[in-house]
Amino acid sequence: MGKENRGYSWLAAPLGLLVLVAMTACSANGLAADGGEWGYVPLVARVTNISDSACRGSLSAQLASTLVKQGETLDDACAMSEDALDALSHSPDPRPFYAFSPSYMRYGFFVQEKNSGCVLHLFERQGKLFGKVKATFTNTSTYFSTSLLVDCSCEITFPLADEG
Repeated sequence: MGKENRGYSWLAAPLGLLVLVAMTACSANGLAADGGEWGYVPLVARVTNISDSACRGSLSAQLASTLVKQGETLDDACAMSEDALDALSHSPDPRPFYAFSPSYMRYGFFVQEKNSGCVLHLFERQGKLFGKVKATFTNTSTYFSTSLLVDCSCEITFPLADEG
């Protein structure tokens, strides 16, 4: 029995190395555990000139336009975009941010740095199904909506601050 076990012991090191390489690849390519579930997390950028009126206007207009396309009224969309911008301007790190509607919908956005400039993505919608059960719909591959942010600058910064 001891000889049989020793026959496979040479597999321990290569398998351990394979697991380590896979975990490293997952973290480098944007796979992360969020709330106990594994999912794809794109590299999120921080808007560096959000205090500039041209950038703030562009970001506000794109947020409001996206929210209107999701079914929000123009007045609600404008108010929601201003609230989201206020929250975003207080975040020193690149993180997703959210817009909350009076109808209890939550919309998740993030900014990504691309060759064409800063891009705004709507990646999450959360609300109640049939008025009872909370449901979250996430799309981090093609996104629910994507908009170019004219007049905005963004950057990806590492490491992120620990919120814990």
